[in-house]
Order: sequence, then structure tokens, then C-alpha cells
Amino acid sequence: MPKTILHITIGILLSFCLSSCAIHQPMSEMVMFQKKKPLAGAPYYASYSHALASANTDHFLEGVLIDYTRKHYPEEEREIEYSNPLSLTTNLIFLNKDHKEIGFSLAIGPLLTGSGFDFTYNVFDHYYLTAAGGYGWEDGFQYQFIFQRRLLDGNPLGLAVGTVLRNRYRHMGIIVEYMGEEHIDFYTQSVGLRSVLTLSPISVYGTPRLFLYGTGSFNYDITLNAFYPKIGVSLGIY
Repeated sequence: MPKTILHITIGILLSFCLSSCAIHQPMSEMVMFQKKKPLAGAPYYASYSHALASANTDHFLEGVLIDYTRKHYPEEEREIEYSNPLSLTTNLIFLNKDHKEIGFSLAIGPLLTGSGFDFTYNVFDHYYLTAAGGYGWEDGFQYQFIFQRRLLDGNPLGLAVGTVLRNRYRHMGIIVEYMGEEHIDFYTQSVGLRSVLTLSPISVYGTPRLFLYGTGSFNYDITLNAFYPKIGVSLGIY
């Protein structure tokens, strides 16, 4: 147990090292893989879990966003730049053995920037609905909804596929000579296909397990009329 506490502490400290502005990893999705099958004995269910470190980013061609900004803000003649966002958080994951249909998660970003919350609900059978939202110091409120089906239960491989709807905050930098930087900010909406893949070694009954959690989606931004990929990875214990 002391080692587990040390790992959690390290994860929290690491999360304060980098900036965060993308939507966080919705780690309440671990409720889809809550059932643990041990090396021997009956299956049982995980309760509190922790993603020591989670990172995700989306990749947009800078020219697409610059062209959109020029079109909608024609009065702006100064140089414009855009950097693809990176989210780095540590995630507290709350699961309940008596209410296995729902999970909650709290994402904590560096100095609370990019922090957020999410929950996942087992709608029926192997189908789950996830809602996530967050707010950063330089970012407006962002959210996403995910509807997916679990195909593998996480012993040792977990897999889910589905669709995602996102409302994203775009942060465009305006280069101001001798004065640093100003900003133009706006929201964009996108839809996409998304998958979750987890890997966790089967262990002795009742012992904590490490898990590796990866996400990937291919998205169409309705506002910008452009496609973009988004990937994420988390390392945790449950």
C-alpha cells in the first residue's frame, strides 16, 4: 500500500509539470472494465482507482485554423499562430461495487488548468454513455459526449468502440511586436468515431493491478469543415 500511495503522489506531481488545454481523458470509462478475473477464484469488482498520469492531444493543420480566423476576423492583420493542445492530468476514479452501472472521475491538471470531471453510465447490456467537461484558466468550458459498446472486458484486454460529440475551445495566438501575445478565441463542434483499448495483467485475487489505457478517434470538425485525429494514453492502478 505505501508503494501505491507513492505512485499516486508521483503521478500528481508529474501532472503539474506541463500545460493543459485539451479535453481531459474521461477515466470514468474504467467502469466498463471494473470486473476483475483473478488467477484463481471468483471474479470481483474494483472500487476506487487512480490514473497516475493521463495525456491526450488532437492534431490540427495550423493553416485550417488560421484560414478560419482570417475569414471570420478580417480586421485582424497581425500574425496568427496556433499550437495543438496537450492535456496532462492525474485522475481520481470512483467506482462502486454495489452500483456497477456508473463511474465518476475527477481530472486534476497543472495548477488546476485543464481540470474537469466526467461520468460513465451503463445504459443497457454492454452499451455505455460518457459525459465529460472541463475548464482551464485560458480556456472556456469544453465538453464531450461518448456513446460506445464494450467488446472485451479487460481481462487482460479491454476494447470499446463508439461515437463522440465534442465542443472544443480554440485558442489562437496573435503576435504583437514588443508586447508579447494577444488572443482570438472561439468554439468549434465536431463528431467522430472513437475506440478505447486497455491492457491489464491478471493478478491474484484482491491485489491492485496496473493498467494501460489508450484512446483514439478520427473526427470531423463541423465548424472548420476539416478532419483531425485525437489520441490519448493513461497509466494507472485499480
